[in-house]
Amino acid sequence: MKPATYIDNDGFRINRETTTGATSYNLRVSTGASFTTTLPEYSGKVIIDTKENLTGLQKETRYYYKLQAVNNA
Repeated sequence: MKPATYIDNDGFRINRETTTGATSYNLRVSTGASFTTTLPEYSGKVIIDTKENLTGLQKETRYYYKLQAVNNA
């Protein structure tokens, strides 16, 4: 996974590389590294593009994100 870019007061852009065989990716975003709670608007959101802008976030808050590759085969 590539580092986040375009970080501003209410969001950032996630960037990923293409994974062979993946048709989409499930996104999870949390304020804790353990992901015990996730942000509902980004919990399980399906990502198809290699970039995704996350907005509506609190400034000066640390966010963590995970992408899970999905293969429809």
